[in-house]
Amino acid sequence: MQALILTGGLGTRLRPLTLHTPKGLLPIQNIPYLSCLFAILRRHNIFNVTLCASNSPNLYQNLNRQEIKNGTKVLISKETQPLGTAGGIKNAQKFIQDSPFFVINGDVLTDIDLTKMLEFHRKKKALATIALIKVKDPSSYGLVFLDSSLKIKKFIEKPAKTNKVKETFINAGIYIFEKEILSQIPNKQSYSVEKELFPNALKNRMPLFGFPCPSSTYWLDIGTPQKYIQANIDFQKKIFSFFSNDKIKKSNRIPMEKKYKDTVIGKNCKIGKDTDLKRCVLLDHVEIENNCVLENCILGCHVKIGHHSSVQHSQIIGDYSHITPYSLC
Repeated sequence: MQALILTGGLGTRLRPLTLHTPKGLLPIQNIPYLSCLFAILRRHNIFNVTLCASNSPNLYQNLNRQEIKNGTKVLISKETQPLGTAGGIKNAQKFIQDSPFFVINGDVLTDIDLTKMLEFHRKKKALATIALIKVKDPSSYGLVFLDSSLKIKKFIEKPAKTNKVKETFINAGIYIFEKEILSQIPNKQSYSVEKELFPNALKNRMPLFGFPCPSSTYWLDIGTPQKYIQANIDFQKKIFSFFSNDKIKKSNRIPMEKKYKDTVIGKNCKIGKDTDLKRCVLLDHVEIENNCVLENCILGCHVKIGHHSSVQHSQIIGDYSHITPYSLC
């Protein structure tokens, strides 16, 4: 079985971290996000992965070499210009050998049962199947409405918050496609899965089905600062029990008596005395001096925080930044 991962986005909501590092290579619990995703895919016998990449595709080469050791073969479909979600899939057509195949947005972290989803897809003889979940606030997502047979009857793309929408399913960013659907995507132009491919397929009465996931399903879009922090915390709390990476690396220099609440710390970090951390993600080589307070923040690699400083409110401090003593961020 094969999967395409849509990694062509610029990760604008996580800037400045993503100015030089693709979102897929940002760490979750000190492991690159894509490595976490590949490990999840292997549990469903998905060992062949193609990355649809327009943003610095060469940066994924080291990841490819590492994942071969883990059992995943990674190919990279390079986009010379942004092609949108569907255009990126069409551009990767030469890499697609299996039918059906999975397509996964490159910022989704989930324990959706992909094996059962594939069984559902085959049973329904669908052209495309969309994984569906329910969320408290659907305003940031595309809504999907089903008939009694679980066939999709309508889409609403990201309703305004002022619209009163009854609880319904959203598009979880995980699909199963038959190869025939590629004929519906134009060549070498930007084209959207959500806004163009699916509505047009529905208009042409093609068999599109929704796979409703149980309410207990874990699902998170990691593309915002708060949700990126939450993903790290969830891994720390063993939401995915088959990962066992330590939250604090042995190479760090931190006060032994300190316990930092809901905080993940990268390698070669140094934390001073009387410094409090809560809901923070520290990448590698961070130095925080004495008497600091950090909460709900992300610190990039080689960041230095001067003594008696405070960093809060979902702040992202970019790589190699220096915050002077007594600063409030």
